[in-house]
Order: sequence, then C-alpha cells, then structure tokens
Amino acid sequence: MLIQLAIENYRSIKDPIILSLLASKDPLHKLYLRNSASLSILPTSLIIGTNGAGKSNVFKAVKYLQSILQRGIEEIKVYPHFSSKVSEPTRIDLQFTLDNKRFVYGVDLVKNEVKNEFLYVYEGEKETILYLKENNAYKYDASLKTVFSDAINKMGKEKLLLPLLCDYTDHPLIRKVYEFLTKNIIVIMSEADDEATIYQQALSDFKQLGVEEEVNSYLNDIDIGIKAFINKDNDIYVSYNYGEININEESRGVQKLFTLLVIINKVLKEGKVLLFDEFEKHMHQAFIKYFINLFNDPLINPNNAQLLFSAHNTTLLDLRVFRRDQIWLMDKDLKSMSTVCYSLYEIEDVLDNENIELGYLLGKYGATYEFKHGGVVKNEEE
Repeated sequence: MLIQLAIENYRSIKDPIILSLLASKDPLHKLYLRNSASLSILPTSLIIGTNGAGKSNVFKAVKYLQSILQRGIEEIKVYPHFSSKVSEPTRIDLQFTLDNKRFVYGVDLVKNEVKNEFLYVYEGEKETILYLKENNAYKYDASLKTVFSDAINKMGKEKLLLPLLCDYTDHPLIRKVYEFLTKNIIVIMSEADDEATIYQQALSDFKQLGVEEEVNSYLNDIDIGIKAFINKDNDIYVSYNYGEININEESRGVQKLFTLLVIINKVLKEGKVLLFDEFEKHMHQAFIKYFINLFNDPLINPNNAQLLFSAHNTTLLDLRVFRRDQIWLMDKDLKSMSTVCYSLYEIEDVLDNENIELGYLLGKYGATYEFKHGGVVKNEEE
C-alpha cells in the first residue's frame, strides 16, 4: 500500500509537499482503515483546490518517476520550479508497504544526472539500507554485494540503480519494489491523450481478460438503464431494454463509466494503487461517490487497493464519505508561485458533523476563491 508521497522542486512545487495516506487520530470512519506493516493506512484520498494550484503536478511527478525507471533518465528532461537554480535537484520519494514491510524509495535528480538514490526497508523499528547513492558514494546491504559492483560498472551518472539492479539480481525485494513502483501504481492524467489511451486499454481488457460478468455486476448497483456491456463479434455493445448500441457511438459519459468499471475492477482485484487526475470529469458525482465507497468498504476491497484522486466537484467534500485526513487542500502561494498542500485534519475545529462543502466555499479552509464585483480574488489577498 502507498503510505506517503513527497515531492520537491518539480514544476509548480518548489518547497517539499507531503501527501500522506497514514491514518491520523481522526475518529471518523474507523472501518475504512487498513493494517499493513503494523500501520493504519487510508484506502482513499481526495485532492481539491484552486485552478493552477498544482494538483495535476502531483500525478505527473509519479508518472515522471515511472518513466525514468522504465526508460532511463537520459530520455527525460528535468522540470524544476522556475525559480530554482540549475544545481537544485528535483526530489521524489515514496513510502509504501510490501510483504508486511515498509519501504522508502527516492531520487534526487538534476539534468541528466542522478545525484542521490536510496532504498530503505523497515521491519518494525529496524531500518536496513538496501542501497544508498549519495553523489558518487555508495552503501549497500550485504545481500547485494555480489551484484553491486557489476551494476555500478555498467551505470553512468545518468542511470538509476533500481532498474539496473533488477537486470543483475533476482533479489526478491529489489524486484518487488521495482514492480510496485512501475506496475502496481497506475497513474491516469486528465489529458485527452491519456483518456483515449485508457479507453482503448479498457476495450482491449474487456475483450481479452474475460471480465464481462465482473464488470456487469457493478451495474446492479448503478441503476441507469444500462443492462450490460456485451462483447460480441469483437466489438463492445451497450445493452438497453430497447436494444444495443456500439459503445463507440455512445456519449463520453457512458464511455467513461465503462472505462472506470473495467479499471476499478482490475485495481480492486489486484490490490493496486490508482492515482487519477480529475477523476470526476464527465461523470455525475453520484457515480464518483459510489466508486469511492468501493475502495473505502473493506468487504468490497479486501485486497487493500487504493484511490488517490483530484477533483473540482465540491459536493465530494462530505464527512459522511471521507475522514478529515483523507481530504487534501492544494493552493498556490502567490509570493513564491509555489504549490502548498495541507490536510483538512490539520485545520482546527472542523466538527465531525460539519458541512465542509459550505465551509470550503466560504473560504474557511483556504485553497479557494472569493468573487467580488464580478472578478475573482484569492481569499488570502484580502
């Protein structure tokens, strides 16, 4: 499970921001909590805030890390905050659990160079450095001794160690960490290209993976007139009481619903982590709340799949759906032009039964706008 994501000096994010899925002492919805590596972890989190605050950059940062793990940093540009010096690195690190152990993996990057890279594992309070690269100095666990020298000889300053070590060792933890970071975390952006790609992937999966019955089972809960999605003659049709329509002739909303059902079914079955930018796009909020509840319900989600998503729809701000520590507010500091991020749990005196949608719209928690005389004024500018 994903525990924490930390990002520094990446696009709009200058100073470090930390998004944590570690449960706080919030008393709400304790049944949501999952235990992994003796930690209480949240299955869902929502990011909401102003336009241009940097919400999408959280998801881009993870996708960026995945791309350099898979393809090599020489193919990837570095995207630091505009005010940063060339020598200031971009840092991305993730904490997560595998096999009831806690891992921390991170990188510090400048243009065409890996300055630092580290992988730690924790069993209880015991910390083990699997490997650590700081500039050109290395530390590594004894279990990696036989392969580390070969790997180092093959790498240049622009290479990441983790994928290289996978080529030289069958060390189970190294390979599992790589698989988790590159395959177990699914990142979906809001751009049209990403939407088209995941729609085509959903069509392919529906045809080839034999998930028709599983996907259609969700329609029993979503009474919108669709009887089933049908795989027929290598095409997919939407079945209604009055007939069938090829899904490619359907509305974006129906196509998005189909795509989400296929993706979420897979994520729930395999216990993956789904990071989704603008999750509610083209969808009614009732559907989105339904999908959130699938992840929050431990009976429906026994494999501890997770959903971290951004949205603009303020009706999702509901303490009947979320705990306070599941809601993250994102804004931009207008002096430094840098993203700031904080949890609703960090704000004092938010009551258990509070109407947080109204509180947010009134500017009580920040990360929103006020409208005056037809113009838009950021609430902290008063």
